[in-house]
Amino acid sequence: MPVSDFDFISDFSALDELIQLIYQGSYKFVLISSVDSVSWTIHLGLTGSEGRWWKGKWTEKDIDKFIGHKSSSKLVETFADRLAETIVQGELYIGDWSPDKGAHINLTLGPSANTPVHVQLAEMEPQDAAAYASQNAAKIKQLEVQLAKAQEEIKETKRHPPPVERKPSENLLASRAKGSGPSGKPVKGASLANPNKKARKYQELEFEDDD
Repeated sequence: MPVSDFDFISDFSALDELIQLIYQGSYKFVLISSVDSVSWTIHLGLTGSEGRWWKGKWTEKDIDKFIGHKSSSKLVETFADRLAETIVQGELYIGDWSPDKGAHINLTLGPSANTPVHVQLAEMEPQDAAAYASQNAAKIKQLEVQLAKAQEEIKETKRHPPPVERKPSENLLASRAKGSGPSGKPVKGASLANPNKKARKYQELEFEDDD
């Protein structure tokens, strides 16, 4: 891909300002994806009192290596769209995870895909991590509120499941099973007292003439 034809801002715009929560084991992380004129950057924060953050980025060189040097701008956009969808769907995994200070970990996008994408992450200095967390506190809080609301809606649905509505065809079958036709009239030959029981047929009695 010629350098002059590549534009991070336009080609990778789908990956800008994305945020997602990742639950892995007993840990909860927040991921923030951003794009500037020279790179696609991932910030990964460990929620809690420690306030630790990791950072990694892909430059044009990394993209050339993954999808090919002569890839068209359209192909790059499609690739970025696929990565964005992976983040939105939460198809993410943190590899080489270690709670040790200064640990180098990695983020895998689409771990079950044929060609997963890996981004190497290095831990940020405490002061840089604190500054970044402060800048994005509102975004993180909003995401947590949205997630809590979604989880509550799921719980409410489980507690009070909506009534199952019968299809018209099912109502018709139920009606026929009771001995009634579509119009609600008794089916010919059915007993009114017990629709499932055939009505008795009485033979007419003939009386001989006295004459």
